[in-house]
Amino acid sequence: MFYKSISFNFFFLLYLLLPFIFWEGFGVFYLNGFAIGCYLISSFSLAQLCVSKNVAAISCSFWIFVYIFLVISAVSQQVAGYYPWPNVYDEYDLLYGWALIFFCNVAFYFFNMRSSSREKLNSSYNFSKRMMRLFIPFSIVLTVFALNQIGGFSNLFLSRDEFSEIFEDNIASSMITQALFRIPFFVVSLYFLDELLTVKLKNERFKAGFYFFIFFSLTVILNNPISTPRFWVACILITYALIVANYLRMNVNRFYVTSLIFLTIFVFPVSDVFRRSVDVSILDYFSETNISEGFIYSPNYDSFQQIINAVVYVENNGHSYGGRSLSALFFWVPRSVIPSKYISSGEDIGIFFKYEYTNLSAPLWAEMYLDFGFLGAVLAFFGLGYLVGSLDRSLSNRTNVVVFFIAAYGMYFLRGTLLSVIGFLVVTLVIFWLLQRKKL
Repeated sequence: MFYKSISFNFFFLLYLLLPFIFWEGFGVFYLNGFAIGCYLISSFSLAQLCVSKNVAAISCSFWIFVYIFLVISAVSQQVAGYYPWPNVYDEYDLLYGWALIFFCNVAFYFFNMRSSSREKLNSSYNFSKRMMRLFIPFSIVLTVFALNQIGGFSNLFLSRDEFSEIFEDNIASSMITQALFRIPFFVVSLYFLDELLTVKLKNERFKAGFYFFIFFSLTVILNNPISTPRFWVACILITYALIVANYLRMNVNRFYVTSLIFLTIFVFPVSDVFRRSVDVSILDYFSETNISEGFIYSPNYDSFQQIINAVVYVENNGHSYGGRSLSALFFWVPRSVIPSKYISSGEDIGIFFKYEYTNLSAPLWAEMYLDFGFLGAVLAFFGLGYLVGSLDRSLSNRTNVVVFFIAAYGMYFLRGTLLSVIGFLVVTLVIFWLLQRKKL
């Protein structure tokens, strides 16, 4: 108990002090109580997770996102008075935005803790070998078909903007086609990774390792960082890392929090190097990137501003009363069938503010506020906290690869927009469900 107390105090102090490397002075304490509250609760939660013996990977994703995107970068921007996108806000909108973030975070924290404190779930996910034998040839057919739809294998190595032009802004077609060749081999590789880590016989382990190498290599090629959204690339790599870390009996929470904070601060800003062109020097791009200034000016960290933009948007246009969430759920239905479907919230906000570039993020806080208002957003985070706590409880079993995937996808999902990120999540979970070994 004494060691745990010392360890908690160390991590709490570490996460309290880390932002001051990037903040100029003590500006956070001159903002408002809600900003200070977000700073304290995120630091406290991360320290709590780092000393916990219970694996809570999805909760880690949530609090890392809050800490980086809604504390460090948010405070940097407001203290500097500059934001990634041109705009000027009055004090009321900023205070209201901070209050929205704070109360949603508090709602998540308490219901997450309440759910996590319940008895551990004795649940696990096990692949069906019979279904996997059927799925592997089917996944090959899907991949070949999808690659033909994008114009051939070589188009995998276009820049992200050039690759997006293939679909001519048809989000449904883009998500479905990409899901067909980006997801299946990834899931197959997870099956063989699970086999590699769990089978006892040497020959079986060698065979599993060989097939894992094959499908891992194919996954890396099909999801290369040139044409693939960086959050999806990160999701794949983090899923592998979490599964292996848990198998090695590491402190998964501590490993995940420490590594992901490092990656988000130092790697995330330069991971978009191939967005507009493949003819670029990675070393030059990295050397020209100023991390501290990036928190203020870079669109990579526009989450806080987009929440404030959502507040201003609602003041002028009202709420959508669930319309955006429903549009996201029906992502697979072409707009020609449902003309009333909303465009992505980030794009809608960008158009409203007359930004030249409108492919913007829309964090879950903004999405819920646009749809359901302040109280509705807080209630949504009550539910999210409880759901995340319940899923984390299933990690008492080391083979639950689905929960590790959801944790890895968490940062992508939280940053949004909902319409853009829900497709890959739903398709992957459906595949997991189809490949699950059914209990007799």
